[in-house]
Amino acid sequence: MVTVLCNLARLAHDAGRPDEAHGWARAAWGIVAQTKDPQPQVVVTVEAALGMTALALDRPDEAIVSFERGLAVLAEAVPGDDPQVIRLRTMRAMAHAQAGRREVARDEARVLMDVLVAAGRRDDPAVAELEMLARPHSAAAP
Repeated sequence: MVTVLCNLARLAHDAGRPDEAHGWARAAWGIVAQTKDPQPQVVVTVEAALGMTALALDRPDEAIVSFERGLAVLAEAVPGDDPQVIRLRTMRAMAHAQAGRREVARDEARVLMDVLVAAGRRDDPAVAELEMLARPHSAAAP
């Protein structure tokens, strides 16, 4: 059920309906919050959906909290160059940029680019977003 709700959140988000998307994500979180010992991957999926929809609603600080909760779960299970970690850290950097903390976003983007290059993943889709965030005069960081 939680996966279905997260998929509905993604579909609503992709269709440009952020309020609806956030509602689906919050419904998924409500189920996870009531579940005894939820699976870590489910928690990460829900936190990513909550963060993504909060970003779409221009709530960067709320998004950062969700991304950090997801990262805390991942820290116990996977290495720092895991694609999910990179994705959540990239989204957290975008949230910092949206909140006006451009230096924090640039620093995070530069660190993540170094991690990807060191892991031999220069062609990772996140690199394009990170390069934009890392530029001192990009649209994300004027």
